[in-house]
Formats: sequence, C-alpha cells, structure tokens
Amino acid sequence: MKRHSLLSLPPSETEINNLSFLSHIWGKREFLKLQIARKSKKERKTLLLTAELTKPESYVLNRYLNRKGARIYINQILDELHSYYGIRPTSKSKTLVKRMRRKAKYIRQRN
Repeated sequence: MKRHSLLSLPPSETEINNLSFLSHIWGKREFLKLQIARKSKKERKTLLLTAELTKPESYVLNRYLNRKGARIYINQILDELHSYYGIRPTSKSKTLVKRMRRKAKYIRQRN
C-alpha cells in the first residue's frame, strides 16, 4: 500500500482506522460482488483464472492464452521474464513456463 501512496510509514491514526474498517469488509461476498460487477465477463474470468498466481505466472499464462496463432517458444518466454521481471532463465523458471503452458492448454480445451 505504501508503494501506491495509500499509506505513510509509520501509518497515521486515520490510516490505522481506515485499515481497521477495511479489515472488517475485506473478502466479504457482498463487497466482492460489487467490485467485480463493473468488470467485463472477460476480465472476471481472467481474475478467477489467475487469482492464485504470481505476476510472472500470470504473465506467462496470459501470453499463452492470448497468442494469435504463432507458436511461442519457451526460450522466448524466458527472455521476456528476464527482461520484465529480472527472472534468470533457469530450470526452475523453465518449469514455471511449462506449467503455465499446460494450464493454458487445459483452459483452452475446456472452453
């Protein structure tokens, strides 16, 4: 929250009160429904598919889901991850890309 300039360090009394209020409604079904009601069906679907994923995982999954016919090579994705997120091409990052590719294939087959 500090990164988005929503809080100062240390938090002021007002900020602490606001956080306390938010903690009471955070995750409540009614408020979640109100928040996502303004999103398009595509945005809601993407939110659900990527809710548990990290930013790099979400990026890779979206790259595979949004591809336009052309083949995407693992090394290309690894280079992009290195450029955008500073993730070095290792066996662990290669496994991440393969896992997201399998997930994208599963999602496409379901639809």
